[in-house]
Amino acid sequence: MRLFLFPISHRHTLIYAQRINRQLTSEITYIEKITNKTSAKWVEWEAAEKGWQKKVTEWGNSAFARIPYQEWGLKSVPPLSARRKTDELQGKESISVRFPPNILKPASVLDLLRKLATERQALHRKSMWWSIAGLPIALPFGLLPVAQALTRPALNGSKHIEFLLEQNLIKLAPSDVLEKVYDLRSVPDKELQALKEIPAADVGDPAREKAVIGILDSSPKAQVEPVHPPPGNSDQDIVFLAKGSGKLVSRAIGVKGLDIEVERALAQVERLIKKDQKLAEEKKKEDASNASDAQKKH
Repeated sequence: MRLFLFPISHRHTLIYAQRINRQLTSEITYIEKITNKTSAKWVEWEAAEKGWQKKVTEWGNSAFARIPYQEWGLKSVPPLSARRKTDELQGKESISVRFPPNILKPASVLDLLRKLATERQALHRKSMWWSIAGLPIALPFGLLPVAQALTRPALNGSKHIEFLLEQNLIKLAPSDVLEKVYDLRSVPDKELQALKEIPAADVGDPAREKAVIGILDSSPKAQVEPVHPPPGNSDQDIVFLAKGSGKLVSRAIGVKGLDIEVERALAQVERLIKKDQKLAEEKKKEDASNASDAQKKH
């Protein structure tokens, strides 16, 4: 299994898991079989140029945008079955975490993973049920991710990550590709198409990474300035990615469907930042008004 950390802003990071070695069919749980099948079908529908399947996924992704991106990210981490636990402890399955080293310091990565795995556990048991309660159209249209949301709660993923951290089984793998992606944040359509045409290969394959970096290096400088973390004592939250960056991340890494996860997280974080900014402005005005009233009384 390979973990990814995608910093969305200074305070928000998306975690995503990609399985490298699939278990034998006989060892995969019934829930995982349903999840794998529905997830693959949903990605297939999303890739359609037009038609009712495309319409359903557009509506579905819009509705599912209400579900916190943290839930979706942790749900990508497979549950810790007995077979998987044994394989991981015996070293039969390698676990690494890839991240952009220009944004995340290697020394902070494992602590960040622990935080992401544990900070929402109290909510995981119930939040997904409430999130999908308002989707009545899901039944007549058979929106496939609903089955995934019901059968594979984020709690399983968070517990799996906790286990890996406790056993010191996660290897740090700073990614040159992600570093380049975060420096650029956006590339022209020509480069996006070139990334799409790179032959499929394992993430981290040297030849593939060399090809990706070659394309990104040839890309003209984006109109969006690179963003770097503010000083540690700053209260400012900064978004690291630009709108539409999801496709760049997905194609550079070579993981289908990842663009949806990144764009969902980016949209949610931007809304949270705007909300926080509005509350801060209102508080500032209120404090100024209170200070003025107090001054008048004296």
